[in-house]
Amino acid sequence: MIVPIGILEAEDIVRSKSRAVVQSQLTIRLTGFMRKVACEWMVLCFVAVSLAAFAQSGDGTAARVERVLYSFKGGTDGGQPFGRMISDKAGNLYGTTVDEYGGNGTVFKLRRKADGGWIKTVLYRFQGGADGSTPTAGLVFDALGNLYGTTGQGGKNGQGTVFELTPNHQGEWTETVLHDFGFSQNNQSDGFLPVAGLVFDQSGNLYGMTPFGGGSGCGAGCGIVFKLAKSTSGWQETVIHTFDGIDGFLPQGALIIDNGGNLYGTASATATDDRDGVVFRLHPTRTGWSYSVLHLFYSAPPKCTDGSFAGESPTLVMRNGNLYGPAVAGGPSSCIYGTIWELSPSARGKWKLTTLYDFTGKTNGADAYPTGGLVFDRQGNLDGVTVDLQNGGNGLGTVFKLTPSPARPWTKTVLHYFKGVQVGDGSTPVAAPILDVLGNVYGATVEGGYGKGVCGAFFGCGVIYRITP
Repeated sequence: MIVPIGILEAEDIVRSKSRAVVQSQLTIRLTGFMRKVACEWMVLCFVAVSLAAFAQSGDGTAARVERVLYSFKGGTDGGQPFGRMISDKAGNLYGTTVDEYGGNGTVFKLRRKADGGWIKTVLYRFQGGADGSTPTAGLVFDALGNLYGTTGQGGKNGQGTVFELTPNHQGEWTETVLHDFGFSQNNQSDGFLPVAGLVFDQSGNLYGMTPFGGGSGCGAGCGIVFKLAKSTSGWQETVIHTFDGIDGFLPQGALIIDNGGNLYGTASATATDDRDGVVFRLHPTRTGWSYSVLHLFYSAPPKCTDGSFAGESPTLVMRNGNLYGPAVAGGPSSCIYGTIWELSPSARGKWKLTTLYDFTGKTNGADAYPTGGLVFDRQGNLDGVTVDLQNGGNGLGTVFKLTPSPARPWTKTVLHYFKGVQVGDGSTPVAAPILDVLGNVYGATVEGGYGKGVCGAFFGCGVIYRITP
């Protein structure tokens, strides 16, 4: 398993925890598959972790058909699709690959053929210089069909970029760097190493976050929320919030926006009260942005029963004014295996958390560690993924569905158990799936699939999958 250290372990570097403390926490944190490594804070490192064999067991499994649409080959073909995919009106899929095994990353398109097959095209291959490298996040379309995203490295300052890809009539795509992140001793207000995607507002402005920068706190800056606005001289960045650690730090997910222009997101948090994550809102005002914490998550009993490490959640979802997301760990039953939660606003401005599902770690680890975000289907069910590595356990990940119940908890059904590279299937899904109008589920895994060449040495380079109801 290849895990970006900037995403998964920089919190421990910032907190300067001892190796023993970090190692003990990794059992419950982020699915238990990280290993503590030392790396410079200006470098986005990667760490390999071995996976055990797959063993399937009953966990409310529904009759679904999974098909691997594409297996990445590594090298120039790309590999390790960490970000969530998006689709266009024709049902074509778009995403990014990190390409740790011999490349700087790609943006790809998977085109649906009339006969039901799929053709993959690399729209852009990053060179690793001023154009950026290591795109860990997904993409977003504008109204004209241009694609926007971030790279975690590269750019003019080597600290990451925001980029745009524009198609021409011949089907070729041109990259333009909209912003080079430039944190330094002389410019500590900017962020660096963006690992999450972007969101548009109704005026065409872009918003995103970086896990580092924004001052000298947290060792390398606690992170920022930024806005990019288009002007006659190009895109101009404004930092609209700087995290201070207590109100949040190391934000790793993408923002979401409501019809009123409010931004919502998650971040890690630190204080003497064992807080480890926040759900926050940024409200636009005439004089700037007002930041408020909607809910605090905690890592130690008894407060960890709400869930822990919700700041690791890649993206929230909103439905009827309520927020939904996963907590990677914590929960009422054991404070270990994670939860799916709902936050509902009240008339007094308070937000109430309700646990919709408490993962138990049962069924050989297949009921544990929801890491990838959520998506609603048309019936109001929630789909998501787990990575299932329970203390080095034997699961390679699942896709699940939660169905509302008149009385909590919601009912969980496993749509697919991933079987790994040994049978050409995917493994280790870390991003939320997406749905088409027919209810088919599409997603990516960062491992599994093609098991030859460079991919054979690292558990496969990842797949694009579809699950048919």
